[in-house]
Amino acid sequence: MDERLAEPSRGTGDAADLQPVTQEPQAESDTTPSAFSVPISDLPPLSDELILGLLAKESSSRADNAAILEYFNEHPDLAERSAFCKHCYKQIYTYLFVDDHTVGFIRHDMYLELWEGNYLTKTAQVNLTWDAVAAKIADLIEQGRLMVPIKATPVQQQMEQLTLMRWSPPRWRKSDWDYAAKHLSPCQII
Repeated sequence: MDERLAEPSRGTGDAADLQPVTQEPQAESDTTPSAFSVPISDLPPLSDELILGLLAKESSSRADNAAILEYFNEHPDLAERSAFCKHCYKQIYTYLFVDDHTVGFIRHDMYLELWEGNYLTKTAQVNLTWDAVAAKIADLIEQGRLMVPIKATPVQQQMEQLTLMRWSPPRWRKSDWDYAAKHLSPCQII
């Protein structure tokens, strides 16, 4: 008998030598994010009041509250609102003050990351899907907490406002002119 066939094969290519490799499927971990999941933070969650305060706060790193309110009034569909929210936030680290707390946010493709404190030394954090962001903004609008500045329109001045009373130049009597001529120099009369 040939010695090559007596020992287990080390990849000779024979179909009889191949054995299937079976591995137990690994359960997807909450701490290992996949391309389609939102990572879960080890930090305590950010309070609901700070989340709502952060979402309601005006910032140059996202669309203004007036644009958000207008879009939400015109589009009641959650999917459309979620897509709008995803595109109205910029991918930039943003810090704001809410109720004497330093909080911040940054946009990721699948979620919005919100935290309390400095980004490197966070004290609380939450990652919201875009559906959750849209739902919380809708709650803010429903509660009347999404503040939109009122744009004042300039009032047109009317002539009647400028002339409330009749005005006529003072009338000088001859005695007034005589007094002025005697006691005032020519420069003071004019």
